[in-house]
Amino acid sequence: MADQTLRSLGIALAAGFAGTAAMTLSQAIEQRLTGQRRPRTAASVAENATGVDTETQEGRDTLSSSLHWLYGTGLGAALVPLDGVSEPARSLTFLGGVYGAGLAWESLADKPDAPSRRDYASMGSDFVHHLVYAGTATLAYNGLKAAMQGDQDAGSTRSLFSSWNEDQDRSGSDTLSAANTTGGDNAAGVTGAGTATTTSTGAGINA
Repeated sequence: MADQTLRSLGIALAAGFAGTAAMTLSQAIEQRLTGQRRPRTAASVAENATGVDTETQEGRDTLSSSLHWLYGTGLGAALVPLDGVSEPARSLTFLGGVYGAGLAWESLADKPDAPSRRDYASMGSDFVHHLVYAGTATLAYNGLKAAMQGDQDAGSTRSLFSSWNEDQDRSGSDTLSAANTTGGDNAAGVTGAGTATTTSTGAGINA
């Protein structure tokens, strides 16, 4: 059970990484289309929570990017406890949790570029990015789980087939051994009968 949980957690983190990559791409596309620079919310949160203020824009960009990837990858772990929930409730629950966590995270940002100070259009695009993340992470998680399950099933099938072959080989060996034993007994019987006949014939001639 522990191995299964660790395997699911590893798959969930990989799915979170895939979702973060997709979200990063969608944000880059939005920035390219609108020509507007994305707010560095993660850096704002870190600065507000720790009291450390990055001195340069490059420092804020680096900090924001690092936290963005760490947070997005780790958030994929939330898929594990949702394993027992059927679709589409599972995906919708994950999306709601992801967006809710994002709002809670963003509420810590007390900077001019905090999402709470942005307009509805900007908040709407933020939801779309979270939708891209949640959808990609869920698809990746389901796909990886199915692939792992397929490998396990294939391994079980190969094991079953090998056991069947071994049983067939064992059965064939037993049958051949029984045939050899029966043939030997029959040959001994024929030899014995022939010897008896020859003896009897010889006795008759002598008489």
